[in-house]
Amino acid sequence: MAKHNIYLIGFSGSGKSATGKKLSKILNMPLIEMDQQIEEKEGKRIDEIFTVKGENYFRKLESSVLKAAALNGGHVVATGGGAPINRSNRELMVRTGLVIRLTATPEEIYKRISANNTKINQPVRPILGQNISIKKIKDMITEREPAYAFSEYIIDTSGKDTSTVANTLATLCNEWKTSNEQ
Repeated sequence: MAKHNIYLIGFSGSGKSATGKKLSKILNMPLIEMDQQIEEKEGKRIDEIFTVKGENYFRKLESSVLKAAALNGGHVVATGGGAPINRSNRELMVRTGLVIRLTATPEEIYKRISANNTKINQPVRPILGQNISIKKIKDMITEREPAYAFSEYIIDTSGKDTSTVANTLATLCNEWKTSNEQ
C-alpha cells in the first residue's frame, strides 16, 4: 500500500502547526509545515510574499508544495489556512491521505493570533491584515466553510492543549490506517 499523508487543514490559528509538530513525533512521521517550506523556498516571510508578489502567486507556491508532499507520502502536512480553497488541492489531499480539519471558536482563534502577533518579529497573518477582529474571523470562517467541508474528521481545539489534540489525532490516524489496510 502506498504511503499516505495526514493533512491538517483549518483556519489560521486553529492549531495546525503546533499540533502537527506533536502528531509527527507520536506517529514517527516527518512534518511538512507548508508555510515554513514556502518561506524557505522564497527567502521571504509569508506576509512579504503576499505584499510583493500577491495572493495568486502565493497560492501557486502553496499548490506546488502540496503536490510535492503528495508525491512523497508518509508525512504529517500542516497546510496553510487557505490551501483548501483551491479545488484541485482538496482533491489531491483526499486522493493521497487522511484529511483532518482543526477548528476553534472565533474567540479562541482571535486570542491565539493576537498572542502570536505580539511576539517580537512575528508578522501579521496576511489574509487577516492589521485589523484583526472576531467578526472578521467569523466572516472568513463562514466564507471558507465550503472549502473545509471535505475533511474526514473535524476536531475542535478550543481550550485544549496541543498534546491532548495530537493524542486524539494519533488515535484517529491509527484507526483510519487500520481500516484502509483491509
